[in-house]
Amino acid sequence: PLTAGEKISRSFHHAFLSPSPYLVSALTGGYTEWRDDKPPSKTPSDAFADWGSRTARNFATGSTKTLFASGFYPALMRQDPRYEPSQSKRFGQRLTHAASRVFVTRGDDGRLEANYSLFAGDMTASALANLWEHGTPDHNRIGTGPTFTRFGWMLAGDALNNAFREFGPDIKRIFKH
Repeated sequence: PLTAGEKISRSFHHAFLSPSPYLVSALTGGYTEWRDDKPPSKTPSDAFADWGSRTARNFATGSTKTLFASGFYPALMRQDPRYEPSQSKRFGQRLTHAASRVFVTRGDDGRLEANYSLFAGDMTASALANLWEHGTPDHNRIGTGPTFTRFGWMLAGDALNNAFREFGPDIKRIFKH
């Protein structure tokens, strides 16, 4: 198993030294800005500034999630934050396995247990996002409802991320041939 220090080090690497969080933050910020209703007085410069602030908020929320769900809480709760691929060859079983890993994980002792560290990390990031959402108009992304909505979306994203981890190596092999 990973040591507490290795878990925290890995989470810092994934949060800040990988290109993925920057790219995902920019794309989701752009998608949200594109979807938003635009008042007639909004200039392209305003839209670009709004995209930049959305990107920064998304990055802050995502990096907080990574640090807590993959580093601090797994170290504290003695859980392994790494994805463990399915041993099955069947698509449905592998997909079910990937989704189930949102809810269960291995403890440092090797036994399956509830994935408390992921839930706590996602909820911590969802709640802390209220701090950086204060600059949004009407404050409609702040409070209990938006916090739980973010939390639900994070869990859905975790399941999707696990599916990519499960099937990604197979997809890479297809394109290598």
